[in-house]
Amino acid sequence: MKTFFKVILTTLLITHFSSFATIYTIATTGNWEDSSTWSPSGVPTTGDIVKIVNHNITLNSNASCAKVEFYGKKKEKQLH
Repeated sequence: MKTFFKVILTTLLITHFSSFATIYTIATTGNWEDSSTWSPSGVPTTGDIVKIVNHNITLNSNASCAKVEFYGKKKEKQLH
């Protein structure tokens, strides 16, 4: 019975904390670290979702996020 409650509690905590992810969409070609590159304004961090839509993004240092999604006219998706 204790195991059951641990599983339920863990599931609830994961669901609770994962619901705080911000979805950032690239607003203009620019640097990852520049808050004006993103909508909403800010810089994506661990746990956030990033959507790259018809623009280029430049990374000048290490960056992390929960998920990156690529959208555009071309079906080709590349990471450099």
